[in-house]
Amino acid sequence: MTKDLKVLISSNDFPEPAAKILQEHFTVIVSRYNHFGEEGATTNKEELLRLAPGISALVWVSHHPITKELLDAAGPSLKVVATASAGYNHCNVDELKARGIKLSNTPNVLSSAVAEVAIALMLGAGRRFTENLEQVHR
Repeated sequence: MTKDLKVLISSNDFPEPAAKILQEHFTVIVSRYNHFGEEGATTNKEELLRLAPGISALVWVSHHPITKELLDAAGPSLKVVATASAGYNHCNVDELKARGIKLSNTPNVLSSAVAEVAIALMLGAGRRFTENLEQVHR
């Protein structure tokens, strides 16, 4: 691990403690913008294209697709893409393979949160929470 290697984090809402761990070993560049919604599709996309040349790794924090345009901008120095999501359907797997770029994701990262929400929804439905809340508002 060396500070000569650059890591680009695609969104400004990436957890700061995780970014600090990366900063101990690499030169880390974090986008100034959020990579979700309209801001991610426009303003942040332009910034990522500007920041991508020469990066060795890309931490993808977004539901937007990883485009061939971005991979071209990063160039041959890009060796790994780490997506901060359980799935990887937004990653162009064939293009990454063709370029020899490794891909990682975070399976099961949301399993507990999904289970908690499911239980909360069952409790809310069983206790008729929304109906009672409407009654309180009236």
